[in-house]
Amino acid sequence: PISAITEIDNEPNDAFREMMINRLVTWYISQNQLEDAITYLEERGEQGAKERLLALYVQNGALTEAQTLIYEIEADGCKDPECIDFVALNTILINWQENSLSPFEMSPPEQEVIQSIADRGTRVAVQAQAVMSYVFGLEYQQEVIDTGGYRLIEPLSEDISQNDAFTIYPNPVQND
Repeated sequence: PISAITEIDNEPNDAFREMMINRLVTWYISQNQLEDAITYLEERGEQGAKERLLALYVQNGALTEAQTLIYEIEADGCKDPECIDFVALNTILINWQENSLSPFEMSPPEQEVIQSIADRGTRVAVQAQAVMSYVFGLEYQQEVIDTGGYRLIEPLSEDISQNDAFTIYPNPVQND
């Protein structure tokens, strides 16, 4: 992992760096090194790393740490709509887990917050839509949502076809 960390630290492209971080964390977890994954993400301090860290905390029942991280994200100047939605939705989800509640027990104010997030075209909207679909059977129009702060709609500044991070296979499904 040391060489991977060095490579990540030297990667100038934010999208590639985030992908590499996710791959490293996945590797740590596959090697039963959850604590190393958590320590690495805590040290990164970037928004994407904090979001992944929050998911690890919640998945592993570290709800106090998850709530503390939510407060930290807010204190770091969470002003854009994406961040505000992320904090609001995850605060509700953590609260449900802390109180052993299911989504079917959401309060009307929680429902209103989750529905308003689901109606926006943000990355977090997909998660809110999943909750609303699960609880109420609502269907949502599939939208292309830029999951990386507009990087998917911007042309790449480099040729990724020669990047070792990608392996491209033909689609085996034939759509006639």
